[in-house]
Amino acid sequence: MDVSAPAFAVARRNVDAYRLGSRAHLVRSDLFAGLANARYDVMVANPPYVDARSMGRLPLEYRHEPPLALAGGRDGLAFVRRILADARRHLTPHGILVVEIGNNRRVLERAYPALPFT
Repeated sequence: MDVSAPAFAVARRNVDAYRLGSRAHLVRSDLFAGLANARYDVMVANPPYVDARSMGRLPLEYRHEPPLALAGGRDGLAFVRRILADARRHLTPHGILVVEIGNNRRVLERAYPALPFT
């Protein structure tokens, strides 16, 4: 899933280049909005996770990325919270969710002390 048309186009090229069309399903969507009742065994996410304070201090090479790809809100978890709120509805009973969170592990664990992060 990706809301960004350019990012979605890159994902499509990668699926085609690596012949993953029968195993990967791409959806242009703002997180889970375009999934209806679909369920998946594996979901992998690389949401924006840079906190507001760090956005202005990013190295120059990072600033070439659109802010939509990096800015994760005040504490960097704005999109991660949305993913965690809705992922269960779209995972199979033994499905897994893999989410990149950068250096926000402690912030995430404090925000969700009951979840068993690995």
